[in-house]
Amino acid sequence: KDGIVRLVENGRLQATPFVDLRTVVNNVRDRGLLGLAVHPQFPTQPYIYLSYTVDPPETATGTGLAGRDQAGNRAARITRVTADVNQNYRVAVPNSEFILVGRNSTWANIT
Repeated sequence: KDGIVRLVENGRLQATPFVDLRTVVNNVRDRGLLGLAVHPQFPTQPYIYLSYTVDPPETATGTGLAGRDQAGNRAARITRVTADVNQNYRVAVPNSEFILVGRNSTWANIT
């Protein structure tokens, strides 16, 4: 829920996160990283889709409800990350997140 996706391999939780989105995920009450889907043709199409409530960059300096991880107005996003074939698909390619829905989830558009 807080924005970290981790893998379990052979019943063991892996120490290295697949992806860590804590800096953009709003993790208040029932918000957070809420959904995950694997591309139906994985690993040929090495995509993982994520749905989460977003904290726009402006919340880093905001206060009260406008601050990071607060309960003020927020929007959602659906993004895609690419699993790294060179790491046996165990981590996402750095900076591979692509916003599919919610590109306009900026502070100006949700307040």
